[in-house]
Amino acid sequence: MKKVKKIILFTFVLFVLTNNTVLGEKLHMVKGIKGNKSEKIGISDVGIAIKPIKPNGNEEIGDFIVSSNSSIPSSPSKSTNPNSSINLNELKKVMRKEFESFKSDFIIEYKGNITIEKVREAIQDIYNDGSYIGGAISSITPRVISLGNTTEISFSVKYYNTLEEEKFIDSEVSRILKAIIKPNMSEFEKVRAVHDYIVNNTTYTKNTKKTPHSAYTVFKEGKGVCQGYTLAAYRLLDALGIENYYVVGKSMGKTSWGAHCWSLVKIGGKYYNMDITKDDPLVTDGNDILSYKYFLVSDKKFSQTHKANRDVLPKATDSKYEILNGARDPFEYEGNLYFGNKNDNNKLYSFSLKTLKLRKVTDAKAPFVVAAKGTIYFSNYSQGGYIYKTDLNGKKLTRVNKVHSTNLKLKNRKITFINKTTNKLASINTM
Repeated sequence: MKKVKKIILFTFVLFVLTNNTVLGEKLHMVKGIKGNKSEKIGISDVGIAIKPIKPNGNEEIGDFIVSSNSSIPSSPSKSTNPNSSINLNELKKVMRKEFESFKSDFIIEYKGNITIEKVREAIQDIYNDGSYIGGAISSITPRVISLGNTTEISFSVKYYNTLEEEKFIDSEVSRILKAIIKPNMSEFEKVRAVHDYIVNNTTYTKNTKKTPHSAYTVFKEGKGVCQGYTLAAYRLLDALGIENYYVVGKSMGKTSWGAHCWSLVKIGGKYYNMDITKDDPLVTDGNDILSYKYFLVSDKKFSQTHKANRDVLPKATDSKYEILNGARDPFEYEGNLYFGNKNDNNKLYSFSLKTLKLRKVTDAKAPFVVAAKGTIYFSNYSQGGYIYKTDLNGKKLTRVNKVHSTNLKLKNRKITFINKTTNKLASINTM
């Protein structure tokens, strides 16, 4: 029996001596792990409304988690290009390439030594650099293994979308742009078309079948939160060749600051902030409206209610489009937008899409507006909310009905509206 024990002991010692590299690597693997602590980034709720607009729910950015974990990915792919991982910037390029391929598990060989903290820093840089993929990632678990002169970095990644869902997004982007983009549109008009499409076809809610944080859910279900809104805008604008960024930060809610995201877009060589989510509020009567309050805003004005996590993106210094920020439910007719201007007590204004000039049409308050046959029809809140009509210059106002009318829409040569006395849908013919 003693002889058997000696043989077993000798065999084990021999195994250790002949396999010290393997065991050494395993020891490095354990030593390279910095614990199982998870870091949650950008997890918060925020009310998004300013009176008289009610909040349309609590805003939220999805849980973006960066953690180190001792679990080893099953059969991860390996990126072994020696020129792609010789410094931190090159490492981020390789990481981005793998992320954009929606790889779930992969390994990068880094030429040199790098700590788990530096890897996390690289992940945070990608998350905050304004790219689409930064918003499409749900969680990342990096693991660092020191191998002497090189470091092996493994990643386990979860995404809000699958590759198949990304293909669906591609098809939806193509379909939508064919419907909303017309020949000879300016960059401004294209951005406005994207902004208006998302607002008019999306409902703000967390109550979705798939995650509300993805562009897929916005396109598939017509629902989502700020992350979905902004990522959907990114895909549409990117397909149009318009430079834009997915910006992560905080915005001012009803009483406090909370996590939020929005767009930064480039038009005519200049940058502008655009918060499509906040331009899709619910007003006090429960109706959806299209607001331009956060449409193409300079940093100077935008910083009063929004703060980016990192000051790394281009500056938005131009303010020429802010004259549109008072527009509510603008109606486009013959190259002009007609709307009640909230910046001037809801008085009826027009905005030329060609000259970008703002003009007051009449002093009458006009929160609901349509136009047809050279005539503007509007709910005249200076006169009991009755429908009035006027020419395009606002020279003569004529009353059309005698009931408080809201939510004017133009359909098949008829103007439909809500009769506030009966709360029923009614209509009149255009004249």
